[in-house]
Amino acid sequence: MTRNESRASAARPIDTPVPAAWPPPPVTHKDNGSPRRIGIELEFAGLTVADTSALLDRQFDAAIELRSRHDVTADIPALGEAEIALDTRHAKHQPQDTALTAKVRDMAGDAASLVVPTEITAPPIEIAQAGLIDEMVDTLRAAGARGTRAAPTNAFAMQLNIEAASMEPAAILAILRSFLLLEDWLRDEIEVDRARRALGFEHAVPADFRRMVFDPAYAPTAASLIDDYLAANPTRNRALDLLPILAEIDGDRVRRALPEEKIKARPAYHYRLPDCRIDEAGWSPRQDWMRWLAVERLAADHTLLESAMREQRTLLEGPRTGFFLSQALAEASISLRRSL
Repeated sequence: MTRNESRASAARPIDTPVPAAWPPPPVTHKDNGSPRRIGIELEFAGLTVADTSALLDRQFDAAIELRSRHDVTADIPALGEAEIALDTRHAKHQPQDTALTAKVRDMAGDAASLVVPTEITAPPIEIAQAGLIDEMVDTLRAAGARGTRAAPTNAFAMQLNIEAASMEPAAILAILRSFLLLEDWLRDEIEVDRARRALGFEHAVPADFRRMVFDPAYAPTAASLIDDYLAANPTRNRALDLLPILAEIDGDRVRRALPEEKIKARPAYHYRLPDCRIDEAGWSPRQDWMRWLAVERLAADHTLLESAMREQRTLLEGPRTGFFLSQALAEASISLRRSL
Protein backbone atom coordinates (compact mmCIF):
# COMPACT_ATOMS: atom_id res chain seq x y z
CA MET A 1 0.00 0.00 0.00
CA THR A 2 1.40 3.43 -0.93
CA ARG A 3 1.75 6.26 1.59
CA ASN A 4 -1.16 8.08 -0.04
CA GLU A 5 -3.40 4.97 -0.01
CA SER A 6 -2.52 4.35 3.62
CA ARG A 7 -3.48 7.89 4.59
CA ALA A 8 -6.76 7.79 2.67
CA SER A 9 -7.65 4.41 4.20
CA ALA A 10 -6.94 5.66 7.72
CA ALA A 11 -8.93 8.85 7.23
CA ARG A 12 -12.09 7.22 5.85
CA PRO A 13 -14.52 5.80 8.45
CA ILE A 14 -15.12 2.10 7.84
CA ASP A 15 -18.84 2.65 7.23
CA THR A 16 -18.30 5.41 4.63
CA PRO A 17 -18.75 4.04 1.10
CA VAL A 18 -16.39 4.90 -1.71
CA PRO A 19 -18.00 7.88 -3.51
CA ALA A 20 -20.01 6.96 -6.59
CA ALA A 21 -19.08 8.21 -10.03
CA TRP A 22 -20.94 11.28 -11.20
CA PRO A 23 -23.31 10.69 -14.13
CA PRO A 24 -21.96 11.97 -17.46
CA PRO A 25 -23.55 14.92 -19.31
CA PRO A 26 -25.27 14.42 -22.69
CA VAL A 27 -22.13 15.75 -24.41
CA THR A 28 -19.10 14.20 -22.70
CA HIS A 29 -16.32 15.71 -24.82
CA LYS A 30 -15.39 19.16 -26.07
CA ASP A 31 -15.21 20.14 -29.71
CA ASN A 32 -11.49 19.33 -29.71
CA GLY A 33 -12.19 15.75 -28.55
CA SER A 34 -10.89 16.07 -24.99
CA PRO A 35 -13.08 15.03 -22.03
CA ARG A 36 -15.05 17.79 -20.35
CA ARG A 37 -14.01 18.82 -16.85
CA ILE A 38 -15.63 20.31 -13.77
CA GLY A 39 -14.26 22.53 -10.99
CA ILE A 40 -15.78 23.32 -7.63
CA GLU A 41 -15.74 26.14 -5.08
CA LEU A 42 -16.77 25.46 -1.47
CA GLU A 43 -17.33 28.03 1.28
CA PHE A 44 -17.52 26.86 4.90
CA ALA A 45 -16.86 27.76 8.53
CA GLY A 46 -15.41 25.71 11.36
CA LEU A 47 -11.98 25.13 9.80
CA THR A 48 -9.23 27.69 9.26
CA VAL A 49 -7.05 27.82 6.16
CA ALA A 50 -4.29 26.09 8.15
CA ASP A 51 -6.71 23.40 9.42
CA THR A 52 -7.97 22.74 5.90
CA SER A 53 -4.56 22.52 4.27
CA ALA A 54 -3.36 20.12 7.00
CA LEU A 55 -6.40 17.90 6.42
CA LEU A 56 -5.78 17.73 2.68
CA ASP A 57 -2.14 16.95 3.32
CA ARG A 58 -3.08 14.02 5.56
CA GLN A 59 -5.90 12.75 3.35
CA PHE A 60 -4.37 13.18 -0.10
CA ASP A 61 -0.65 13.67 0.52
CA ALA A 62 -1.01 17.21 -0.88
CA ALA A 63 2.02 19.43 -1.41
CA ILE A 64 1.28 22.62 0.52
CA GLU A 65 2.62 26.05 -0.49
CA LEU A 66 2.04 28.91 1.96
CA ARG A 67 1.50 32.17 0.08
CA SER A 68 0.38 34.01 3.21
CA ARG A 69 -1.22 33.18 6.54
CA HIS A 70 -4.69 33.05 4.96
CA ASP A 71 -3.83 31.97 1.41
CA VAL A 72 -2.45 28.51 0.60
CA THR A 73 -2.18 26.27 -2.45
CA ALA A 74 -2.45 22.50 -2.12
CA ASP A 75 -1.24 20.33 -4.99
CA ILE A 76 -3.41 17.23 -4.59
CA PRO A 77 -2.44 14.06 -6.49
CA ALA A 78 -5.08 13.11 -9.09
CA LEU A 79 -6.94 16.37 -8.46
CA GLY A 80 -4.46 19.17 -9.12
CA GLU A 81 -3.67 22.47 -7.48
CA ALA A 82 -6.40 23.79 -5.20
CA GLU A 83 -6.46 27.22 -3.58
CA ILE A 84 -7.45 27.42 0.09
CA ALA A 85 -8.01 30.96 1.26
CA LEU A 86 -10.05 33.20 3.47
CA ASP A 87 -12.84 34.53 1.25
CA THR A 88 -11.69 38.14 1.26
CA ARG A 89 -9.13 39.81 -0.98
CA HIS A 90 -7.98 42.03 1.90
CA ALA A 91 -6.18 39.09 3.56
CA LYS A 92 -4.22 38.06 0.46
CA HIS A 93 -0.69 39.36 -0.02
CA GLN A 94 -0.08 41.42 -3.16
CA PRO A 95 3.16 41.71 -5.19
CA GLN A 96 3.54 45.35 -4.23
CA ASP A 97 3.18 44.72 -0.47
CA THR A 98 5.89 45.81 1.92
CA ALA A 99 6.65 43.85 5.07
CA LEU A 100 4.36 46.22 6.96
CA THR A 101 1.39 46.00 4.57
CA ALA A 102 1.74 42.20 4.43
CA LYS A 103 1.57 42.09 8.22
CA VAL A 104 -1.50 44.35 8.17
CA ARG A 105 -3.17 41.97 5.69
CA ASP A 106 -2.43 39.03 8.00
CA MET A 107 -3.97 40.88 10.93
CA ALA A 108 -7.02 41.85 8.85
CA GLY A 109 -7.43 38.20 7.93
CA ASP A 110 -7.21 37.16 11.57
CA ALA A 111 -10.08 39.50 12.41
CA ALA A 112 -12.12 38.62 9.30
CA SER A 113 -11.82 34.88 9.95
CA LEU A 114 -14.39 35.25 12.73
CA VAL A 115 -17.11 36.00 10.15
CA VAL A 116 -15.65 35.26 6.69
CA PRO A 117 -15.68 31.66 5.40
CA THR A 118 -12.75 29.56 4.32
CA GLU A 119 -12.98 28.80 0.60
CA ILE A 120 -11.55 25.94 -1.42
CA THR A 121 -11.29 26.50 -5.15
CA ALA A 122 -10.49 23.14 -6.67
CA PRO A 123 -9.05 22.85 -10.18
CA PRO A 124 -11.10 21.42 -13.03
CA ILE A 125 -10.92 17.62 -13.26
CA GLU A 126 -12.46 15.18 -15.69
CA ILE A 127 -16.10 14.51 -14.82
CA ALA A 128 -15.32 10.78 -14.70
CA GLN A 129 -13.02 11.53 -11.73
CA ALA A 130 -15.43 13.82 -9.88
CA GLY A 131 -15.94 11.25 -7.11
CA LEU A 132 -12.68 12.68 -5.72
CA ILE A 133 -14.65 15.82 -4.87
CA ASP A 134 -16.91 13.74 -2.63
CA GLU A 135 -13.85 12.33 -0.88
CA MET A 136 -12.68 15.85 -0.11
CA VAL A 137 -16.14 16.83 1.15
CA ASP A 138 -16.29 13.76 3.41
CA THR A 139 -12.91 14.67 4.91
CA LEU A 140 -13.94 18.27 5.62
CA ARG A 141 -17.30 17.21 7.08
CA ALA A 142 -15.69 14.70 9.43
CA ALA A 143 -13.28 17.39 10.64
CA GLY A 144 -16.05 19.82 11.55
CA ALA A 145 -16.64 22.04 8.50
CA ARG A 146 -19.96 23.90 8.84
CA GLY A 147 -22.18 24.90 5.96
CA THR A 148 -24.88 27.33 4.92
CA ARG A 149 -27.61 26.26 7.32
CA ALA A 150 -25.39 25.82 10.40
CA ALA A 151 -26.04 29.46 11.39
CA PRO A 152 -28.50 32.15 10.18
CA THR A 153 -25.63 34.33 8.91
CA ASN A 154 -23.79 31.59 6.98
CA ALA A 155 -24.56 32.75 3.44
CA PHE A 156 -22.16 30.15 2.00
CA ALA A 157 -22.24 28.91 -1.58
CA MET A 158 -21.18 25.82 -3.46
CA GLN A 159 -20.27 26.79 -7.02
CA LEU A 160 -19.60 24.59 -10.02
CA ASN A 161 -17.40 25.58 -12.95
CA ILE A 162 -18.64 23.34 -15.74
CA GLU A 163 -16.43 23.24 -18.80
CA ALA A 164 -18.36 24.04 -21.96
CA ALA A 165 -18.65 21.38 -24.66
CA SER A 166 -18.43 24.12 -27.29
CA MET A 167 -17.48 27.79 -27.25
CA GLU A 168 -19.68 28.58 -30.24
CA PRO A 169 -22.31 31.30 -29.54
CA ALA A 170 -25.20 28.98 -30.49
CA ALA A 171 -24.06 26.36 -27.96
CA ILE A 172 -23.64 28.90 -25.16
CA LEU A 173 -27.03 30.43 -26.01
CA ALA A 174 -28.69 27.00 -25.83
CA ILE A 175 -27.34 26.47 -22.29
CA LEU A 176 -28.37 29.99 -21.26
CA ARG A 177 -31.89 29.51 -22.63
CA SER A 178 -32.21 26.12 -20.98
CA PHE A 179 -31.01 27.44 -17.64
CA LEU A 180 -33.40 30.39 -17.66
CA LEU A 181 -36.30 28.07 -18.47
CA LEU A 182 -35.43 25.75 -15.58
CA GLU A 183 -34.24 28.38 -13.09
CA ASP A 184 -37.50 28.50 -11.12
CA TRP A 185 -37.49 24.71 -10.80
CA LEU A 186 -33.86 24.80 -9.64
CA ARG A 187 -34.62 27.43 -6.99
CA ASP A 188 -37.61 25.41 -5.77
CA GLU A 189 -35.59 22.19 -5.72
CA ILE A 190 -32.54 23.65 -3.96
CA GLU A 191 -34.49 25.83 -1.50
CA VAL A 192 -31.79 28.50 -1.56
CA ASP A 193 -30.94 29.73 1.93
CA ARG A 194 -32.72 32.89 3.11
CA ALA A 195 -29.49 34.61 4.14
CA ARG A 196 -28.06 34.23 0.64
CA ARG A 197 -31.27 35.56 -0.90
CA ALA A 198 -31.39 38.50 1.51
CA LEU A 199 -27.75 39.48 0.97
CA GLY A 200 -28.16 39.53 -2.79
CA PHE A 201 -25.37 37.17 -3.83
CA GLU A 202 -27.38 36.32 -6.93
CA HIS A 203 -30.35 37.85 -8.71
CA ALA A 204 -32.60 36.71 -11.54
CA VAL A 205 -31.96 38.21 -14.96
CA PRO A 206 -34.29 41.00 -16.19
CA ALA A 207 -37.51 40.03 -17.95
CA ASP A 208 -36.60 42.03 -21.08
CA PHE A 209 -33.44 39.97 -21.48
CA ARG A 210 -35.44 36.76 -21.09
CA ARG A 211 -37.86 37.88 -23.79
CA MET A 212 -34.96 38.59 -26.12
CA VAL A 213 -33.16 35.29 -25.68
CA PHE A 214 -36.41 33.30 -25.87
CA ASP A 215 -37.06 34.70 -29.34
CA PRO A 216 -36.30 31.83 -31.77
CA ALA A 217 -35.02 34.41 -34.26
CA TYR A 218 -32.32 35.58 -31.85
CA ALA A 219 -29.04 34.21 -33.27
CA PRO A 220 -26.22 36.44 -32.03
CA THR A 221 -22.59 36.46 -33.03
CA ALA A 222 -20.05 36.10 -30.25
CA ALA A 223 -19.64 39.89 -30.08
CA SER A 224 -23.37 40.64 -30.00
CA LEU A 225 -24.02 37.90 -27.41
CA ILE A 226 -21.38 39.45 -25.15
CA ASP A 227 -22.74 42.97 -25.65
CA ASP A 228 -26.36 41.92 -25.08
CA TYR A 229 -25.47 39.92 -21.97
CA LEU A 230 -23.38 42.72 -20.46
CA ALA A 231 -26.07 45.34 -21.12
CA ALA A 232 -28.60 43.32 -19.10
CA ASN A 233 -26.24 41.62 -16.64
CA PRO A 234 -23.38 43.96 -15.68
CA THR A 235 -22.59 41.82 -12.64
CA ARG A 236 -21.41 38.36 -11.64
CA ASN A 237 -24.31 38.12 -9.16
CA ARG A 238 -26.33 35.77 -11.32
CA ALA A 239 -27.31 32.18 -10.59
CA LEU A 240 -25.58 31.31 -13.87
CA ASP A 241 -22.70 33.75 -14.31
CA LEU A 242 -21.56 33.88 -17.95
CA LEU A 243 -18.86 36.50 -17.39
CA PRO A 244 -15.99 33.95 -17.14
CA ILE A 245 -16.89 32.16 -20.38
CA LEU A 246 -17.54 35.42 -22.22
CA ALA A 247 -14.21 36.78 -20.97
CA GLU A 248 -12.55 33.63 -22.31
CA ILE A 249 -14.00 34.47 -25.74
CA ASP A 250 -13.16 38.20 -25.68
CA GLY A 251 -11.60 39.38 -22.43
CA ASP A 252 -10.94 42.92 -23.60
CA ARG A 253 -14.58 43.41 -24.57
CA VAL A 254 -15.84 42.18 -21.20
CA ARG A 255 -13.33 44.14 -19.11
CA ARG A 256 -13.95 47.38 -21.01
CA ALA A 257 -17.59 47.15 -19.99
CA LEU A 258 -16.87 46.00 -16.40
CA PRO A 259 -13.42 47.31 -15.41
CA GLU A 260 -14.06 46.94 -11.67
CA GLU A 261 -15.72 43.52 -11.66
CA LYS A 262 -13.74 40.50 -10.44
CA ILE A 263 -13.73 38.16 -13.47
CA LYS A 264 -11.54 35.11 -14.04
CA ALA A 265 -11.68 34.06 -17.68
CA ARG A 266 -12.25 30.34 -18.21
CA PRO A 267 -14.11 28.19 -20.77
CA ALA A 268 -16.75 27.19 -18.24
CA TYR A 269 -20.24 27.99 -17.00
CA HIS A 270 -20.04 29.49 -13.50
CA TYR A 271 -23.05 27.99 -11.71
CA ARG A 272 -23.51 29.93 -8.46
CA LEU A 273 -26.99 29.01 -7.21
CA PRO A 274 -26.46 26.06 -4.77
CA ASP A 275 -25.84 26.35 -1.03
CA CYS A 276 -22.89 24.61 0.63
CA ARG A 277 -24.44 22.13 3.07
CA ILE A 278 -21.19 20.37 3.81
CA ASP A 279 -22.04 19.55 7.45
CA GLU A 280 -25.33 17.80 6.60
CA ALA A 281 -25.22 14.00 6.49
CA GLY A 282 -25.54 12.66 2.97
CA TRP A 283 -24.98 16.01 1.25
CA SER A 284 -22.78 15.95 -1.82
CA PRO A 285 -22.08 18.40 -4.67
CA ARG A 286 -23.08 15.44 -6.86
CA GLN A 287 -26.73 16.28 -6.09
CA ASP A 288 -26.42 19.71 -7.69
CA TRP A 289 -24.50 18.26 -10.60
CA MET A 290 -27.45 15.96 -11.25
CA ARG A 291 -29.78 18.96 -11.20
CA TRP A 292 -27.49 20.75 -13.65
CA LEU A 293 -27.76 17.76 -16.01
CA ALA A 294 -31.42 18.68 -16.59
CA VAL A 295 -30.18 21.99 -18.04
CA GLU A 296 -27.84 20.17 -20.42
CA ARG A 297 -30.49 17.65 -21.46
CA LEU A 298 -32.91 20.44 -22.33
CA ALA A 299 -30.21 22.33 -24.26
CA ALA A 300 -29.60 19.17 -26.32
CA ASP A 301 -33.32 18.67 -27.10
CA HIS A 302 -33.92 21.40 -29.68
CA THR A 303 -37.61 20.58 -30.22
CA LEU A 304 -38.49 20.70 -26.52
CA LEU A 305 -36.31 23.78 -26.01
CA GLU A 306 -38.07 25.76 -28.72
CA SER A 307 -41.50 24.71 -27.45
CA ALA A 308 -40.63 25.77 -23.90
CA MET A 309 -39.26 29.10 -25.14
CA ARG A 310 -42.51 29.84 -26.96
CA GLU A 311 -44.52 29.05 -23.83
CA GLN A 312 -42.44 31.28 -21.56
CA ARG A 313 -42.36 34.11 -24.11
CA THR A 314 -46.17 33.95 -24.30
CA LEU A 315 -46.38 34.23 -20.51
CA LEU A 316 -43.91 37.14 -20.41
CA GLU A 317 -45.85 39.03 -23.07
CA GLY A 318 -49.29 38.21 -21.63
CA PRO A 319 -51.56 40.14 -19.25
CA ARG A 320 -50.26 38.61 -16.01
CA THR A 321 -47.88 40.66 -13.88
CA GLY A 322 -46.23 40.56 -10.47
CA PHE A 323 -47.03 37.59 -8.26
CA PHE A 324 -49.37 35.98 -10.80
CA LEU A 325 -46.75 36.09 -13.55
CA SER A 326 -44.08 34.73 -11.20
CA GLN A 327 -46.34 31.84 -10.23
CA ALA A 328 -47.15 31.03 -13.84
CA LEU A 329 -43.47 31.05 -14.82
CA ALA A 330 -42.56 28.85 -11.85
CA GLU A 331 -45.29 26.34 -12.70
CA ALA A 332 -44.13 26.23 -16.33
CA SER A 333 -40.54 25.64 -15.19
CA ILE A 334 -41.50 22.79 -12.86
CA SER A 335 -43.74 21.24 -15.52
CA LEU A 336 -40.91 21.46 -18.06
CA ARG A 337 -38.60 19.55 -15.72
CA ARG A 338 -41.08 16.67 -15.69
CA SER A 339 -40.76 16.45 -19.47
CA LEU A 340 -37.01 15.76 -19.33
